Amino acid sequence: TQSTGTLKVKEYCMRCFILLSILVFIVIAEPRRTLEIHRKQTVPSGWILLGDAPSDSKLTLTFALKQQNKALLRAKLEDVSYPDSPLYGKYLTLEELRTLVAPERHVKEAVTSWLSSFPLLKMEVTYTEDYINVDVSVSVAEQMLQVDYLRFEHIASGTKMIRTLDPYSVPAHIHKHLDLIGGTIRFPKIQTNIRRRSGRLSISPLDIRRILQVNDNGTEPSNFQAVAQFLQQYYSPSDLTAFQKKFDLPVQAVERVIGPNNPSNPGLEASLDIEYIMSIGSGIRTWFFYTDGEHEGQEPFLLWATSLNSMQSVPYVISVSYGDVESSITTDYADRVDVEFQKLGLRGISVLYASGDDGAGCSSDCNALQPNWPASSAYVTTVGGVYYSDNTFIGDTISSGGFSNYFQRASYQDSYVSEYLKNAPNLPPSNLYNQSGRAFPDLASFSEDVIIITFGIEQEVGGTSCAAPVVSALVALVNDARLKQGRSPLGFLNPALYTKVYPNFSNAFFDVTSGNNPSECCPGFTAIKGWDPVTGLGVPNYPNFKKALESL
Repeated sequence: TQSTGTLKVKEYCMRCFILLSILVFIVIAEPRRTLEIHRKQTVPSGWILLGDAPSDSKLTLTFALKQQNKALLRAKLEDVSYPDSPLYGKYLTLEELRTLVAPERHVKEAVTSWLSSFPLLKMEVTYTEDYINVDVSVSVAEQMLQVDYLRFEHIASGTKMIRTLDPYSVPAHIHKHLDLIGGTIRFPKIQTNIRRRSGRLSISPLDIRRILQVNDNGTEPSNFQAVAQFLQQYYSPSDLTAFQKKFDLPVQAVERVIGPNNPSNPGLEASLDIEYIMSIGSGIRTWFFYTDGEHEGQEPFLLWATSLNSMQSVPYVISVSYGDVESSITTDYADRVDVEFQKLGLRGISVLYASGDDGAGCSSDCNALQPNWPASSAYVTTVGGVYYSDNTFIGDTISSGGFSNYFQRASYQDSYVSEYLKNAPNLPPSNLYNQSGRAFPDLASFSEDVIIITFGIEQEVGGTSCAAPVVSALVALVNDARLKQGRSPLGFLNPALYTKVYPNFSNAFFDVTSGNNPSECCPGFTAIKGWDPVTGLGVPNYPNFKKALESL
């Protein structure tokens, strides 16, 4: 016979075993839920599959935690961006922004606790506490997200990338705390070269300053401007100096480089951006942002956007010539990046994007116009393209513009768009585009035959990548004047442009009334008086543009 003590021990052990079994079953049986996509993707056009990703390759995954107070964030942005608001120009500090959007504590704790159950190489929570970046091996990421990671190569450029084609998932108790995970499914658009010479009149920075009547130079020590680059787009300080000397401009170095730079391998895009923002915005202290990734598993654009909102000090104007077809981006991703743009605007930062070089854009079956993103975001200022002929601006055929399929139009654009749709000739069939979507571009500038220097060689290039840094520099020059007067920088520009500048200072823009932007087998839009989807409100006429914005 067994003693009573022995029986109690056995009974206790049995209960423990049953309880442990139940817990294991719960963990194993917990349902998983996907984010962003729900079925397997195909290899994107322009890329080829190389094979399985090495299991020990490093990935950087960005976990976007659900933020608080997003409606209040948008309302506060309106308060500081509309000139008639008593809070116009009263921007938030980074600390105030963090208090506004940071997830509830239990959200961060739940996600970090789950992540800590894996063998991570590194985990970092951003300053605003709404993103967690983790470095992991491919094998760990596959286990974490229940996917297979593969290695791809971009055919034209040779850029390599580790991504998955599978819908990724997390346990249900984690899924409810996340919007998305970066470093998983997105393939960046690789721009292999800027458009070359079209055969029209060559344009130098001196030409642009003369035509736009720019006689100012920056002198305010607290004023900064910047360009943002991705995907092997570096600049050469010696090319920049040669460019400045070529056109008798003040020789000025980039003040700060954020991220790596390889001056021995300058890119056309980066050279163009830095040479023109610094020649038109001469004298303004300038930063160069480069975000590519230390390895093939990073997602540069999302890392850049989140890093800006972790920096205490950010230039007041940022020019970006990066984008993709809107339909290639998930709505979850686009919405989340939109919040990053809103956060920047709420800190007084103007973000300007090149509209793209695809005209109105066209689907492969010719049944839909394809807007570009982030140009289609309602929270950036988008710059289209023009060329200059016989003392007249003409809308460039390549100038991307139209209407977003993702984002609704802001009310301040309604009267402009209604007028355009009523009066424009030869509109594309209405079933090809979303007439109620965010309308873009907002402004325009030079996009053909712009002179740059790369590898010490002078050449002429084109694209709206020329236009964005020019307009960005004009905005930075206006900031220079405002800051000298003890006033705020301009911040998110669009409400002021549409509600105050154009209605009250129509001579602030050179109105572009000719040109159109068809794309492949799709018809495009035509430039007319007033706003249009080729050139926006027009090309800034700097003295009047400055006067209008100084009056706010």
